[in-house]
Amino acid sequence: MRQRCARLVALVIALGALVVAASVGAAPMASAASSQKLPTKIVAVGTLPPSPPPTFGSRGADGSMPFTATFQMEGDLTGQVTGQGSMTVDGAAGTYTQHETTGKFVGTLKGLGPVTLTFVTTIPATGLTAAATETGTATGTSGRVKGYQGTIVNKFTVEANAPGPGTYTVTLRKKK
Repeated sequence: MRQRCARLVALVIALGALVVAASVGAAPMASAASSQKLPTKIVAVGTLPPSPPPTFGSRGADGSMPFTATFQMEGDLTGQVTGQGSMTVDGAAGTYTQHETTGKFVGTLKGLGPVTLTFVTTIPATGLTAAATETGTATGTSGRVKGYQGTIVNKFTVEANAPGPGTYTVTLRKKK
């Protein structure tokens, strides 16, 4: 059960990272020279490959378990997300809940070059082997997406107690 939870957490974090990366600058552009005017809205989409299980800490008095995880994002955002957060597993109900999790994406955004994104995501109570939807916010912290904010949505499956493949959509808007 602990291994299953760890894999779910790793998947959730990876999805969150994808969302963050996408929201920082996943504008589908063929190329964007640094002198080009940046779009006011960027939509990045891509895939989340299966991820390794997260590393869990000790269960707290409230039943939550802290975790750290790393996952890859491919597509408009290409790079790695590292994150940390906590989750609660309800073995009797066969569900888990991912509490507020913070991830940092470091990689590239198609057409915009190197970027760093920060995302904050959650997953509501979800069956241990059910498809999951992770949602949250994304903020561009460096590169050509610095000053952009938006949303991230990661959708993924759980396979053999580990985060399976999935997709991400990050939508960013330039702050006024």
